[in-house]
Amino acid sequence: MKESKSSFLVAAIIAAGALISSTLSGQSADIPPPATETAPVAEVPKPEPADPVVESSSPSSVEPPSESDEEEVTVTETEDVVQSSGGTMVAEEETVTVAPPKKKDPVPLKKKDSFYDKYLHDRLTLGTRVLWYSLTDTESGEEFDGSFIGSLNRTTEDQNPAPIYFYAEYAITPYFGFGMSYDQFKIVTLDSGGGDGSFELDGPILYGFGRFENGSAFTPFLEVGIAFYGVDFSPKDEWTYSDGGTTVINRFDVDNSTGFVLGGGLDIAIIEHLSVNLYLRYVSVDVDVDYYFTPASNTTPSASGSFPGDHFSYGLGVAYTF
Repeated sequence: MKESKSSFLVAAIIAAGALISSTLSGQSADIPPPATETAPVAEVPKPEPADPVVESSSPSSVEPPSESDEEEVTVTETEDVVQSSGGTMVAEEETVTVAPPKKKDPVPLKKKDSFYDKYLHDRLTLGTRVLWYSLTDTESGEEFDGSFIGSLNRTTEDQNPAPIYFYAEYAITPYFGFGMSYDQFKIVTLDSGGGDGSFELDGPILYGFGRFENGSAFTPFLEVGIAFYGVDFSPKDEWTYSDGGTTVINRFDVDNSTGFVLGGGLDIAIIEHLSVNLYLRYVSVDVDVDYYFTPASNTTPSASGSFPGDHFSYGLGVAYTF
């Protein structure tokens, strides 16, 4: 009897457990799963490229300001860093102020002048001239009476218009400098018998010059200097050998001479470096002579005299300036 009650109790417990289990399973099937709300994602606009803003996802690079731009440059950078804020994706922007680089004054480059630029350019001039001569004192008294010497009482010029009168000038400044020229001329002696011969003077003239630079093609100039002449006498054979033989009967012994020089003219520029000039010069110089008559003495002069060589020379020249 007791076993029947126990079996019945066990069966009732099992039945009750099965009923509870089925009830719970039915409720779970009827409950819908909870809905998941998804917030809409905001689309991140891609920034428009503009100078000097650089594209995203690249290191900041700023176009350097020009030399004339002294103001600060403001650059907006957009980073592709997306952050979550309440379910919304937001792109962050960062503003960077870039200071312009400090402008450095250019260091001037000093050009080293060459020897030509420093000492020759617009300083050294080489030229030559064609000159004619005019003696200023060509007569003195009568033969054997107030003459230059003996029967010689007149002189004249022996012209040589060849372009052999070279000169060189060096300008210390555009207005002043010094120069050297070559000069030569002849003095022909005369008397009623035709004269005894001619004196030839040649040598350098050292001078200082000044010129008036005025910005035009025409440049006036002046010269002051000293002439150093070597003097030679070229006698006629009929005077030297007056006895008709080969023995020297008459001769002149001459001294070298120094003269004062004053000149001037006008330079005319033709093209760069090349010019022509009009020239006028006065020279004051004398030729001192001793006359020897051999039958009387070969060591003691029979007479002494002086021939004036004062003259004007004038002509045309051409010059090259370095």
